[in-house]
Amino acid sequence: MQKRSSRLLCPLSPARVGWVPALVILLLGVATLQAQTIIDDFNSGNDTNWTHYALPLYGTPSYTFPPDGSGGYAYRIQAPPTGTDPFGLRNARAGSLRMQASYTNRFSVGVDLLTANTTWNQYVGMVFKLRNIGLGTTAGYAALCSANMIYLESITNEASTFF
Repeated sequence: MQKRSSRLLCPLSPARVGWVPALVILLLGVATLQAQTIIDDFNSGNDTNWTHYALPLYGTPSYTFPPDGSGGYAYRIQAPPTGTDPFGLRNARAGSLRMQASYTNRFSVGVDLLTANTTWNQYVGMVFKLRNIGLGTTAGYAALCSANMIYLESITNEASTFF
């Protein structure tokens, strides 16, 4: 009777497995190169590398860096009110976008909302996975809060659908 041996059960020599750690390190290195991390705490007091977005028909928004109360700086974006809204554009809009990265799979976004005037009719939050950014064409997603609600929205041609 012949004995069968399994290559999985035979002892592995360092010469035989020496390539495995190198392959794992190489693969991890390739995966790391594909991931992009963008972090900005605005403690530099500027928004270099950020692209401003606004509705210029209603005036110029302000982008300022007030102290955040913990020794750093916050990023404050204030859009002028639309008033009687003569152009029918609904809410005033202003923001800043990072255009250096494009994410097609999983990603995470975070922001600390420090203060807001809850007596104003306003929305504050984040937009992400934006496409076709422009008046009447913007598409993507938003996580917003107002004085008493939190909203998750899908945006198509600047029209919102709530989840």
